[in-house]
Amino acid sequence: LVFLLGISSCCGAVINVCWLPWLSDLAPSRIQSRWFSYRDVIISAANLLFGLGTAALLDYLPPQNKYIIIFLLGGTLGMLDMICFGFCEEKYNAPPKKLKLGEVTHEIRDNRPFVRFMVMWTAWCFTSNLCGPYLGRYSVSEMGLTFMQMTIFSTVLASVATMFFMPRWGKALNQFGSRSVLRVAATVTALTDAFYLLSVPGSVLPVLLRNLVGAMFWSGCNLSANSLQLSTTPDDTRPSYIAIFACVTSLLGSTLGTMAGGTLLDGFERAGWFPEGAWLDRFKVLILISVALRMLVALLLVPRLENDRDGTPAQLMHAIRQKAIFWKK
Repeated sequence: LVFLLGISSCCGAVINVCWLPWLSDLAPSRIQSRWFSYRDVIISAANLLFGLGTAALLDYLPPQNKYIIIFLLGGTLGMLDMICFGFCEEKYNAPPKKLKLGEVTHEIRDNRPFVRFMVMWTAWCFTSNLCGPYLGRYSVSEMGLTFMQMTIFSTVLASVATMFFMPRWGKALNQFGSRSVLRVAATVTALTDAFYLLSVPGSVLPVLLRNLVGAMFWSGCNLSANSLQLSTTPDDTRPSYIAIFACVTSLLGSTLGTMAGGTLLDGFERAGWFPEGAWLDRFKVLILISVALRMLVALLLVPRLENDRDGTPAQLMHAIRQKAIFWKK
């Protein structure tokens, strides 16, 4: 299983490095943010349909081979996906420039807006993955939810919220800039895992609120992060920038954060500090740590980023209160 996941991660890394630069060349520059937002709406709709189907299969297939069937279906669809790329056109805003690794790292070191964003997003990935990968396990085991309930209160709600709010975030990005959107979205997102602190066995409301509110503002974080990657990287060397960005954020952010979270959970269990069944169990302690660290990232590192528009977070919040962003087209 680890070997197969390793192959999947390596191939996924290659795809991700190509994906964003290619789409940035295809997207019209004057409506790039809204273009990306509508693309994410389509992805969310597909996630909704396939998520429901996968959850139903996991609940009703025979236990001994249900995961094998799911992996076979996913692998088949993945191969069809790769075939479709053969029909797509390659297009460049600027001719690609070939650089050696040393030249790229030297150029990146002098690009301070990009370095600040890479540091911020690495810290954000670390704090998010500190407890994020373990919330599903916590919901199914300690809270006693089924796969279908998890899908309805996570994938379905998240997809619906993303489809509704993503175009609004795209509009906000065009008016107020990526940093302003990220400051507002990241501050709220940092608090959403705290809904799990209200959880008791059999309760679904904390999962519902966490995923609904989280998706509303996570979509703004992801969209503004994509926009910042594009605005802080030059057209001709963007793939090299994104490759190094992906390496740093994945290794020092996502991977290290997941390992740190698992180490803390194991350490809490061995020490017997937070026994299962108590209100403050080891998972809730990890959630508290993650929420506090994410809030620090949102308050201390996001304001140091470079904005690509003249808008401010205060102006964005005023537009939200006046319902000029989320409710008016």
